[in-house]
Amino acid sequence: MCRDEVSLVRDRTAIVTQLRQVLHEYFPAALEVFDDWAFPFAWAFVIAFPTPAALAKAGKRKWVKFLHLLKLGYPATHQRRLEIFARATEFAGGELLANSKSRLAVTRAKQLQLLDRKLDGYRAEVRRLVVLHPDAALFDSLPGAGEKNAPRLRAETGDDRALFLNAQAL
Repeated sequence: MCRDEVSLVRDRTAIVTQLRQVLHEYFPAALEVFDDWAFPFAWAFVIAFPTPAALAKAGKRKWVKFLHLLKLGYPATHQRRLEIFARATEFAGGELLANSKSRLAVTRAKQLQLLDRKLDGYRAEVRRLVVLHPDAALFDSLPGAGEKNAPRLRAETGDDRALFLNAQAL
C-alpha cells in the first residue's frame, strides 16, 4: 500500500502538470491566482470558473464568496486575487479554444479531486495497519521517520526478521 500511495502521488503530480499546461493554453490568469496547484482549492476554482468568460460573468460578489467559502480570504492575497479575476479575460485565448480546453481542465481537476480522496483512504488504511505491527513503537522511535516514512520502513522490512540480523544489515 505504501508503494501504491507513492505511485498515486506521482500520478497526481503528473495530472497537476497537465492541468497547468492546459490552463496555460487558454486561461493564464488562473495560473496566477494560486502558487501551488497541488491543493484542492485550486482544482475547485477550475471547476467553479472553467473559462475566463465564466469567471468574468460570475462577478466580484461570487469571487469573494468563493474565496471565503474555501477560507482563502487572507488579506495578503485577497486583493491580488480579485485584481487577477478582474483582468482574467485580457490574455485569454478565444472563446472556441476556451470552451474546448476548459473541458480538459475540468476533467483534470475532477481527476485530482477523486485521486485526493483515494489517497486519503490509502493513508487512513496505512495508519490503521501501522499500529497493528509488532514493531510499531520501534519504527516510530527512529529519528526523522515520522508519519510517512515509518510505515514505509515497516513495509519494506517485511516480516522476515532473519533478513536483518543486525543494524548494519537493516
